[in-house]
Amino acid sequence: MLSGIGKFVIDSITILDDTLLNLIVTVIVGWISYILAYKITGNAYLYGVVESKSGGSFIHWIVRIGIFLVLSIVIRWGYSIYNIISSF
Repeated sequence: MLSGIGKFVIDSITILDDTLLNLIVTVIVGWISYILAYKITGNAYLYGVVESKSGGSFIHWIVRIGIFLVLSIVIRWGYSIYNIISSF
């Protein structure tokens, strides 16, 4: 269930205005989010915070969506600031 929500959120976000560049950046941000969520969930299993498969999936998707949103916002702000500075 969370994978469907996660994919909806990720597909709904436009990070950059250029379509091709947005696709490339979205793939990179998604990959980084996946790797970090995988490591965090693995550590949660290791330290006994999570014991069930559904609990691990829940933590993975919450962390993955959160990281994706934060990285997307940071990149969008950076891109906007770059455009403002380069317009002078």
